[in-house]
Amino acid sequence: MKNNETTDFAELTSEEVKVAMDKTEGERKQFGSPTLNKLPSNLLPAEDSACQHCQLAAWLVRMEEKDKAEVRCWCRLLNAFSYTGQEPNPIVLCDGSYLTLK
Repeated sequence: MKNNETTDFAELTSEEVKVAMDKTEGERKQFGSPTLNKLPSNLLPAEDSACQHCQLAAWLVRMEEKDKAEVRCWCRLLNAFSYTGQEPNPIVLCDGSYLTLK
């Protein structure tokens, strides 16, 4: 993909997305969720996501059954769940975190 071309994300290869994620790695680590920091590793999302480092993300743990918890993330920008344990398809790139930078 050339810098002056526009593209739909559906056209990006997984390698191109990985390169873009690597470029923003330092910026993404500026914020860490207090809720996620308290969770054991088996409850954390398997893949790193933009939401894990975004101040617009509200992470929560919901008890589904007596001994079964589900981790969810509510995005205040999208006004929707951006991550649930039932559908663990993390958002890997998003401008939301940049909207909170001063």
